[in-house]
Amino acid sequence: ARTRRCFVYADVNATAATEIYSTSLNDASGDCLATVHGEADVAFRASSHPDDPRLVVRRLPDIAWAVYCSQNYANTHGYPSDITKLARHAIIEIEGAMRALPGYQWFISHADTARTISRSNTVPNMNAVLQSGLGVGMLPCSVGDLEPALIRCFDPPDEMRAEFWMVTSQEAQSNAQV
Repeated sequence: ARTRRCFVYADVNATAATEIYSTSLNDASGDCLATVHGEADVAFRASSHPDDPRLVVRRLPDIAWAVYCSQNYANTHGYPSDITKLARHAIIEIEGAMRALPGYQWFISHADTARTISRSNTVPNMNAVLQSGLGVGMLPCSVGDLEPALIRCFDPPDEMRAEFWMVTSQEAQSNAQV
């Protein structure tokens, strides 16, 4: 249903270029809190070091993020072959907790936010919006590279790497099943 809705947005965009479409799902920022309250045994976070003293964290390998767009978008508008060309394109911004990622801050500093066409607060939602052809945005390479409808605009720069953490509560850590 999300992808279908995004395709409707792409059709609407052709006639209403000044509108910004904001799509959102449940924000992932509550994952660590859910872990503390026992609602989840383990959470995975792409963020800076979670600093809640009630959590046990282990750093995992960093995640590479890159800039993507759909093949349809690239056929119509071209695509940014490097970060300096980003400002010429319709931008899909990130909302919510992912907005604090240093890689996103670097990405958005090169964009013309006046050209923002959509905002998304989760990776699956961003994936669907990008596939709809609305514009250019960022995804983890582990997601974007697996999508045949998307193209990676340029190699992931070091500035777009994100720390990745496995998070659990102190209580769950003592459970042999976890």
